[in-house]
Amino acid sequence: MSVRIDNLKKEIKELLESMQVLRSKDKPEAGDDVTLRTYLGKMTDAQARLADEERAEKVDAEFSKPADSEARGGELPEEKKTSLGDYLRAVAGAFGVGTMTRSESRSILETRVPSGMSEAVPSDGGFLVGQQQGAMLASRIWDSGNILGACKRVPISGPFDGIKYNFIDEKSRADGSRSGSVLAYWKNEATATSGSKPKIGESTLNLEKLFALCYVTSELLQDSTGLEAMIMDEFNKEMRFKLMDALFNGTGAGQPLGILNAPALVQVAKTVGQTAKTITFDNVVQMYAQLFSGAAFGTTRWAMNRSAIPQIMKLAISVGTAGFPLFIPGNSLAGTPNGTLLGVPIDFVEQAQTVGTAGDIYLGDFGQYLIIDKAGVQAASSMHVNFLTDEMAYRFTMRVNGQPMWKDSVTPFKDASTSQKVSPFIALAVRA
Repeated sequence: MSVRIDNLKKEIKELLESMQVLRSKDKPEAGDDVTLRTYLGKMTDAQARLADEERAEKVDAEFSKPADSEARGGELPEEKKTSLGDYLRAVAGAFGVGTMTRSESRSILETRVPSGMSEAVPSDGGFLVGQQQGAMLASRIWDSGNILGACKRVPISGPFDGIKYNFIDEKSRADGSRSGSVLAYWKNEATATSGSKPKIGESTLNLEKLFALCYVTSELLQDSTGLEAMIMDEFNKEMRFKLMDALFNGTGAGQPLGILNAPALVQVAKTVGQTAKTITFDNVVQMYAQLFSGAAFGTTRWAMNRSAIPQIMKLAISVGTAGFPLFIPGNSLAGTPNGTLLGVPIDFVEQAQTVGTAGDIYLGDFGQYLIIDKAGVQAASSMHVNFLTDEMAYRFTMRVNGQPMWKDSVTPFKDASTSQKVSPFIALAVRA
């Protein structure tokens, strides 16, 4: 038994003793009910973590069987014990899939189906993909080199399915409106001053589920190296793609609220007489002007569809009868393909809209977009779904949600016009 399991059991025992002491009081004191609920929450969390550790230990035991039980998921070479491909083979091998003929494996699958729940049957509470493999998939999704990695991420733990958080309800930077309604005075401005206070709002964000299925034939299971590369790469790309799509285009109903549909988004109108499906120097400058002044350099970037590249490459500042390019990738045309625009890095993303449509180009501080997730990528397997075709089914799920932290755009201090609002998220309006 692992030290981690021992510690969890000790933690549960101590919590139980504390709860018993609290409940044995003849006269409960003020706050005891709150303390008891806290203990109950910690107890539930510790029990869940203990169950996860015990399942993981059981899976590890499957990997350590003697070599003569290879057809039943036996011991693997040391350098491959943590391989996802080898893990999937071990799961399938425990039931004969991938190591026998089709008729033999079908026979075993049919005779091993129990009448009720069983740890021997994956779909009835048995095998789960190890935590390490799920963590590897999740770590690629949150790679700091992409836009998702720039977002503010809050992992959810314990018996909770979301978070509640407070925010400053601010819609204007004018006197008397900053932080909702906070106002300070110089001593001689008024003989009597009025009190003020910030306006606090509360927002709730609950987890939603993103999931995918993978069916693997017995022939493919025999090639663990190729299987691992395929599973890890393709499911990482797909989950990241769907999260990115929701980040920009999500409706907020059963999925994250996308920037394009968020009330805080500021859409910059096209210039008078602007040609359809174009991006001009004036567009870019106006977008930059309406980014809120507190945007963080490390998490602020341009995001645009690749169909915008011909427009971006031609941007130039006119100087008399000549001019010079506004954008040169990597400081040379032979350099890297992304580069910067007005000093801000550019990411070309498939999920941005096509040129001429609202959402084809964004300027945003993505650190102001909140993403919550729980336990990373989870995966499970079942031999029953497609056993007649000799295939294993692998399910990948991720509980996640997101939304901009700003609830609205803000009117700046020295510009009261409604057309000049600022926000962490700026887009260019339709140019049809």
